[in-house]
Amino acid sequence: MWVSPIRKTRDEIIAETRAYHTKWPTVSESIITPITVKRTGNDYQATYTVKFRTESADGEWSEGNNDLTLTLQIVHGTIEITRQTARVYGRQSSESAAAPQTPPPIEPAAPKAAALRPIKIVLSGTVWVYQQSQRVENNRTELLDAVKLANNRFEYQKTFRTISPGDRVIHQQTAVIKGTFTRNGDMLSLHFAELGWRSADEIGGQNKQMMRLLESKVGQFLRFRIQGQNIVCVDFPGTFVRSNR
Repeated sequence: MWVSPIRKTRDEIIAETRAYHTKWPTVSESIITPITVKRTGNDYQATYTVKFRTESADGEWSEGNNDLTLTLQIVHGTIEITRQTARVYGRQSSESAAAPQTPPPIEPAAPKAAALRPIKIVLSGTVWVYQQSQRVENNRTELLDAVKLANNRFEYQKTFRTISPGDRVIHQQTAVIKGTFTRNGDMLSLHFAELGWRSADEIGGQNKQMMRLLESKVGQFLRFRIQGQNIVCVDFPGTFVRSNR
């Protein structure tokens, strides 16, 4: 999954934290899983799960679990958090507890002939592939990245689709990014120069958040480190495995 970190100043972080605690003056958190730390390139990643409960002065409350991943760097001898991702699930609140419980709609089962097909890689030859699947709320998100490198140019396919609990594709989009790359030792720098979109058989709607994210990357660089036959992305966690198509 490719998440663009939004860098914020110390003052912005302090202001957001104060606003959060103004709304939720009572906050309790407890770590309920072991903290796992691994090294990715020059960074370290720490992952763990927190159980939380927040309460407002008006008696509102919210509770649930939060899977946290922190990306850490050692800068001038000081450990700094450069990126944070979170996945909240199992959330309950005073509002949901007071609302009448409506059973979820029953989605008809899809016929076997409509079984999901794997995401197709449109690139040919030698490519490096990264795949990820995760649950967001009740839906499943699948991502497939593929990179082809040749003659100092690259083509990057990034497909993102969301699937309902009934295996219906809510939306699916493929971005095709092109540009040039340079190599310095075991490091590769890909310069994003062109961006095009391909919808898969016009399935579902658009994910405008993903579109805006990738459009903001045009003109920027994505870095990889060569590791044996594979390449490891430095700017977001992910190992791309070599494959012949």
